[in-house]
Amino acid sequence: YFKAAAAAQPPAAQPGMPDTSRVQVAWLVPPNETTVPIEVISSPSALAAYLANPGARRIPVTAQFYSAAYHNDSALAESKLVSTDGSALPVLLSSLLQKEPSDCGSELTTSIAMHAFLDGVLGSLAQYSDVQLLFKISLNKAEGSTSSTVTKPRTRPDALLLSGNCTLLIGEDKQEGGMLGALKDVMGKFSGLSAIHYGPVGHILAYTAAGLQVQLHTVSLGQQQTQITHVTPVLDLKKPHHRMAFVLILAKVYLVLHRMAASLPELLHRFPLFKPLSTHSHTTLIFTPGQVTKHIACFGQFAAEHHTSFKELQAAYSAAETAGRAAAASSRPPWLASACDGPKLNASKDMYKVGLQPVGYRAAPTNEHELRGVALACCSGLAALHAATPPLVHRDIRQPNVVRLAGGAWLLIDLEQAAYAARLLPAGYRLSDWDDHTLEPTQQQASQAGQKEASMLYTPLSDMYQLGKMLRGYGVAGLSPAASAFSAALIAKQLTAQDALQHPWLQQQ
Repeated sequence: YFKAAAAAQPPAAQPGMPDTSRVQVAWLVPPNETTVPIEVISSPSALAAYLANPGARRIPVTAQFYSAAYHNDSALAESKLVSTDGSALPVLLSSLLQKEPSDCGSELTTSIAMHAFLDGVLGSLAQYSDVQLLFKISLNKAEGSTSSTVTKPRTRPDALLLSGNCTLLIGEDKQEGGMLGALKDVMGKFSGLSAIHYGPVGHILAYTAAGLQVQLHTVSLGQQQTQITHVTPVLDLKKPHHRMAFVLILAKVYLVLHRMAASLPELLHRFPLFKPLSTHSHTTLIFTPGQVTKHIACFGQFAAEHHTSFKELQAAYSAAETAGRAAAASSRPPWLASACDGPKLNASKDMYKVGLQPVGYRAAPTNEHELRGVALACCSGLAALHAATPPLVHRDIRQPNVVRLAGGAWLLIDLEQAAYAARLLPAGYRLSDWDDHTLEPTQQQASQAGQKEASMLYTPLSDMYQLGKMLRGYGVAGLSPAASAFSAALIAKQLTAQDALQHPWLQQQ
């Protein structure tokens, strides 16, 4: 049963019969009722009113199931169901409604039941209706035989629905009697979501389930404190009429999700909440509201390959913390990502972990004013690293490592390549964006013209050189002579970070 629920493949139509599922789906998604008002995705009360009214919707079921349901409760069958043929959609919906899901008293069986309804109803609507929504449901706890994501229970909700690489629905599952605990879990995993990522979508959807009881809620965005609003009553899936009500609600939820996905703002890159993302070998990111957590497995190997150490990363984040406090005291945004948790190294597991704030979003400057903002953030952040004792260097100045904050400021991130400026590097070692002019020769190498030594230095001026290349690489058109001269001076390694902050072009910011 679990495999069937997890796979959620709609059954085939009865042999010898044409499959009319694309016709029958109109009972759940009437062609004249596919437009969801904008207030439904921004106002919890409007959403609650929308979900409470099924309108003319009916659940298409097989004639056999309809006959049995009519025999048990004729009024219920006439108000909620419509008798159709044995096509795939009616067969699937009939199987969901026919008997109560199994409840073995565990959290896992709650997850199984919820996944069967969510993926069965929403997946069928995506397959058969003209309202197309590409989505993926990911489970937190699963058997090894399923394709669901498996992560530690406390790091993310039990269920995620992603569309457009954005989290639109979450779920928390508990055993019978645990509804309050499920609600507390939802509240505990949110601290307000960025409107930058969701635009006019004022909330995401959430469900809480305990045993076979389920309730839908909204999680409001952009709030200092999590706002949870109930948008349906508690439904008991042991009861046939509640199972029918849940299917009809999910049909409208599908349209709400479609409107939410269509309303999301365009972003250069979008990262879903709670879903682990592997960025490169051994490194995983998990975005949660207001924070991103970075894990590096096999840290000893990572540090050896990248010529850094845990001590150096600690020093880099200490410098960022000092710079962050100074920024807060001056009522200005930070220039460097700061650690709100760690960095920590679990020596027994060789696992590195750091929680980072604030969380920005990928963006590229489109004019000279924005380019100056990028330069100011990077020069200020690098000045903090270069002024540390002993001096530190960032070593990974690239466009993906500069993000924009909600207020329009820019932030330099990713300190995991940071190292002491005096660290010698072996010949041939390069990060992805370095070139032949990035590194500096050692003093001995500089004094012995024409001789090559098996080590080089990445100095603070190397950071400034990489910054100059990055600014030029944005390709912002119509730059002033002062802007071009600033980048040229960086590339010529004529400016330290402190010198750059005094440059006339940056002083215009």
